[in-house]
Amino acid sequence: MGVRPGVRAARPPAPQAYQRIQSPSPHQLDASGSYTPPPYRASPAQHTPVQPTWDVQQDAYGSEMPRAWDGYPQAKDIPGFGASDMMNDATAQMGMQFGRHVAQVGGEYMQRNFRALLPMPILKYYFNVSNSYVLHKLRIILYPWQHKPWSRRLRYSTPYGGTGIMSPGQGSSAIYAGMSTPDRPSSVASDRRMSASEPVSYCPPREDVNSPDMYIPLMAFVTYVIAASFIYGLRGRFHPEVLGYTASRALAIMLIEFSIVKLGCYLLNIQGDHTVFDLLAYSGYKFVGTLVVLAVSCLHVGRWLYWLTFLYMFAANAFFYLRSLRYVVLPDPASPSSVTVTPGQRAARIQFLFGIAMSQILFGWLLTVGIN
Repeated sequence: MGVRPGVRAARPPAPQAYQRIQSPSPHQLDASGSYTPPPYRASPAQHTPVQPTWDVQQDAYGSEMPRAWDGYPQAKDIPGFGASDMMNDATAQMGMQFGRHVAQVGGEYMQRNFRALLPMPILKYYFNVSNSYVLHKLRIILYPWQHKPWSRRLRYSTPYGGTGIMSPGQGSSAIYAGMSTPDRPSSVASDRRMSASEPVSYCPPREDVNSPDMYIPLMAFVTYVIAASFIYGLRGRFHPEVLGYTASRALAIMLIEFSIVKLGCYLLNIQGDHTVFDLLAYSGYKFVGTLVVLAVSCLHVGRWLYWLTFLYMFAANAFFYLRSLRYVVLPDPASPSSVTVTPGQRAARIQFLFGIAMSQILFGWLLTVGIN
């Protein structure tokens, strides 16, 4: 049959509307061959999803805020859930208080012991350097023959609150005119009050080129370890243990030298204003000359030029050590801690000072042997 034009065809019924006619299966026939229909089964009820609804509450501004889904448990209904329950729990409160107490006690213990081992004010003093100080200090280490003076400067305080800088052994006229005072008196009265001033401490390296520092020795030590490892690599003998071996040998040499100086000061009853960091700084300056010697060894200029450079650098280091350590072994009479020494004691101290100065050549050879 055809469909008339302009007439909309009827939609065929859904497949569920048809009843499929099937032949009965063999197990549905009884013994007589008649058909036995299967028992009636009610079709399962179709599941109708429940639309969730919001539990709405209003905030302080009147706007509605959803709180939770209906049919699901609230967070507060679950045991142990929520920050408020944990914070209100007595056991949790005790645990948090105990943890805070342990952290506080541990922090105080670390600060107290760290300051005892490495006092920060002292480290700041020895690292208080400037670019001009470093350049001037390196020039003195490499060429110390014409440097004057060698005495360290002292920072003075006056009775009326001023401060000044003066070299030991000089009068009050040597105090720098740039001193700061709250009320500057006349020149005569000022000179009279300056003479009554008392020394406070040595000037830091930034203000005094003769003051020992820890910046140059530390940088020279690290550079020495790297340069020695580099030379080992050029010779084809580098392995990771070289770094530790070179650093350990350098530290052992410094420790031996430091022990000799401290033992000599103890036996000769030398009591000065020097500190452990002063002696370590003077001992570490030898790495500057050692780096120059290692650099010359890499140029392959010949053994004679290498040994000439070696002798000059460590002779200069010995002279620098002799003049710099003089205030330790032979304190200036103007120094507040200086004591009167007999001619015999003075002669013994001079010999001791000359001996440790000449030992710089031996220590320099130990630092370079086996590397070049």
